Amino acid sequence: MVRIRHQPKKFLGTILVICTGLIFCMIAFVWYVNIRISLQQRPAMGQGQIVSCHMESVQETETLFEDECRPTVRFQTASSQVIVFVSSYTWGGFHPGDNVSVQYKPERPQDALIVSDGLWMEVWVIGALCGLPLIVGGICRWGYVLLRKRLPGRP
Repeated sequence: MVRIRHQPKKFLGTILVICTGLIFCMIAFVWYVNIRISLQQRPAMGQGQIVSCHMESVQETETLFEDECRPTVRFQTASSQVIVFVSSYTWGGFHPGDNVSVQYKPERPQDALIVSDGLWMEVWVIGALCGLPLIVGGICRWGYVLLRKRLPGRP
């Protein structure tokens, strides 16, 4: 009788790493889609200026806090209406006096959104976290297969 040995532990680490990467990819993709939909719902564009910053402490690590700006922005619509709004997100790269691009709905310009690198920062970070486990998992799996082929007498 031939006995078949199952060794699920050999692949468990690689599978967990790859699954982690896929989860980060899905989170980045959903975040990206949400931002794109939000921008598409605001077809009008304009230029604004940050008039003030409300500084908020954002926890970076257990002990490190970083102050980030939640900006108040003033811009003029295509119909010459002056709008002042508080941004829905914070970023360390905002400073009073900075010029920023905004997108808004012509019928509700007070729901404007700043279009900047800060808007995409989380997507970039999570996208990098997506790629890293996938690359590491792929290299580990490839190395394991290559090692098995080179060592004689290995099952």
